Amino acid sequence: IMGKPLFFYCLPCISLAMLSLKCVEGEKGKNGNDAQKLFSKIKREAHGLFIKDGIVSASLVFFLLLWLLGIFYTCISNIKPLILLYNPRIWDKELMLADTFLLGGFDWCDWLSRFHSPFLNRIMNMFYLSLFPMFGITMAILLLMRDTVSMRRLVLCLMVLTLIGNLWHFLMPSLGDVYIHPERYRDINGVYVKTIQKFLYMKQREIIISQDTFHTAPFIGIAAIPSLHIAKFLVYILIIKKYSKLLLGGYIVTFLGLFFST
Repeated sequence: IMGKPLFFYCLPCISLAMLSLKCVEGEKGKNGNDAQKLFSKIKREAHGLFIKDGIVSASLVFFLLLWLLGIFYTCISNIKPLILLYNPRIWDKELMLADTFLLGGFDWCDWLSRFHSPFLNRIMNMFYLSLFPMFGITMAILLLMRDTVSMRRLVLCLMVLTLIGNLWHFLMPSLGDVYIHPERYRDINGVYVKTIQKFLYMKQREIIISQDTFHTAPFIGIAAIPSLHIAKFLVYILIIKKYSKLLLGGYIVTFLGLFFST
């Protein structure tokens, strides 16, 4: 389904390899030739890693949720680029007018675009891309805390808000200020995010022009509203806030940077 089946084969193999290495290292120098004791230790380690008190442990839940989320986003990514085939009207003009009206006639995007500089662009690029490693960090924290309930809640929230966001995009397709007013964003050429934007736009056009022959790939699609980038990071904050005020502070600072970069 992903076009990269090795991804799904590698996860269980890596888990098994790490488990085996841990068991063997624990027996090295003591009973290296005692196969029965080594086998017993493997059983104990496996029970602690995957099964505890009759329920699936956090480690297995972690890998299953990543697999589920990968399948889900693959499906969404193969639908999202085709939305303009069914609803070709672009609502950017009306949405920008509504945005300006809500801000009392102030064009937020135009004002922010005047502050582009090489240094600021690099900082904003880093904050914008932080959404992806912060997901891994959040899941890793929940795994270390063995909080399977929050792991499930995080993944479920991401799936639900993605479905709602794409339904909104289906009703009111929009590309975003960076595509409608490219003259405002000439100064961000060379930044990695700009490269991604060009790639997404080219692939979107390619899919629409030759949808019968072109096969879409994961994470392709353009939607300006609602901003799932911001919504997803807010989910991270809501999930992680109960653990540490210091941790929450770091998430909030990163979110503010991501908000302005978006």
